[in-house]
Amino acid sequence: MRAGKVKTGESVIVNEIKKGNLKLVIVANDASDNTAN
Repeated sequence: MRAGKVKTGESVIVNEIKKGNLKLVIVANDASDNTAN
């Protein structure tokens, strides 16, 4: 069973940020400049 607490994907993360539902965002150090900004 999954707890449903992990979100992945740019559009999902952006929507969750707008809703104020995120406590932590992890971006890999090798992510492209477009992803990191």
